[in-house]
Amino acid sequence: MFNFNSFVKSSAFYSLGILGSKAVLFAIVPFLSFYLEESQLGQYDLILVSITFLTPLITIQISDGVYRFLLNEKKETAKTEIVSTALVIVVLCYVVFAITAWTINLWLDYVYFYEFIFLQLSSCLYVFAQQLFRGLKNNKWYGIMGALNTVLILVLTVLFIAVLKLGVQGLLISLFITQVITITLALLFSNISLSLSLYSFNKKEAKRLISYSWPLLPNALSWWLIDLGNRYIILLFLNEQYNGVYAIAARYAGIVAIVNTVFILIWQDYVISSNKNTSNFSLSNSFNRFMIFEISLIIVISTLSKTIVQFTTASAYHEAGNYLSLLFFSTGLAAFCAFLGAVYLKQKKTKGIFVTTIIGAAVNLVFSVLFIKHIELYAVAIGSSLGFLTTLLLRLRHFRVQIEYKKLLILLVSFCVILTVQFIYYTTLISFILFIITSAIFLVVNKKALRILIRT
Repeated sequence: MFNFNSFVKSSAFYSLGILGSKAVLFAIVPFLSFYLEESQLGQYDLILVSITFLTPLITIQISDGVYRFLLNEKKETAKTEIVSTALVIVVLCYVVFAITAWTINLWLDYVYFYEFIFLQLSSCLYVFAQQLFRGLKNNKWYGIMGALNTVLILVLTVLFIAVLKLGVQGLLISLFITQVITITLALLFSNISLSLSLYSFNKKEAKRLISYSWPLLPNALSWWLIDLGNRYIILLFLNEQYNGVYAIAARYAGIVAIVNTVFILIWQDYVISSNKNTSNFSLSNSFNRFMIFEISLIIVISTLSKTIVQFTTASAYHEAGNYLSLLFFSTGLAAFCAFLGAVYLKQKKTKGIFVTTIIGAAVNLVFSVLFIKHIELYAVAIGSSLGFLTTLLLRLRHFRVQIEYKKLLILLVSFCVILTVQFIYYTTLISFILFIITSAIFLVVNKKALRILIRT
């Protein structure tokens, strides 16, 4: 039975954890737009997205294996073996990556190479530490890591950008220092009872972890594969200035992603930890509730998309508001894919994740390349939505989820109306009027869920 009190408690800790890793990077974008040119912001954003994409690729998503196997493991010796084995794999994989990257850089001579390589290491270890705490059911320290990360990023970003004026290099150094301090303090003060040792490395455990983890790569990379692919497509067919504008829109779309990630992590915990198989009726019911909440939230936020960008960024980036609503919608579709992805994880049918994600990424790539010269950044924004929509339809078909089409149609028509108004009749006053109207509709549509949350 789903424990809603536990849900709310977990939400608080997960919100803190995600706030540190995602929300703060969104929050500082308006600040950075006043200190960096479009090309610089495009470079910085491309590095961050590349690191986020490479982290699961380098570690073959072993941190998810740690989380999954620790979650149901009772013996302390077995837990130590799991973590020690996984950590050895992560370090070895990173060493291979670093040597390869260094060799390639002998020809490229990339200006931010060493900042990039060290930040990549700290990012791999940061994600590993977060999943370690989740697997040990220590959501408190998962949250503390995020809160600490938040404070350090804000302080060091101001120091390196506004005071020392070190530009992109300063941003990368500040993130590296932040992650190292956060990981160190978390491990020192969280009182983890595991005694890690090279002697605890187990070949059989390594095979089990790798066999479980590597098929999860497409699910972990799905959003970032599409996002990173889009950045390089923009760079290849347009230029860095366009990447800077797109970076602003993509970061603001993180508003929806933050809410989604909190819910998806808790949903994943519930589905995987549950001893019962998820029935078709239960899955359909849960999915429809989430779908209605998500799309109605996107409609509300989309009414202010242009206004938010215009009031919080430098004038050179105002064009980003044109693509924001489409990216909000794309983010929502990505969340629906992740929702069903949790059921694949429960059933350990990771091949389904692999196939559906690759097909979706291919659709996005083809559409973006074909149309980017004609409609520029709109091609990338629309392509993202089409890619995730393809993946979602394939997963819905697999699990035979019964969709409430009448409610979905009403919501989609409402979203299209908002898009039309944004492009043809936009004014700040109309934007706020629509925000008030859609907010009222959101409260009515989701009144049952909100009532339960308030009572709890």
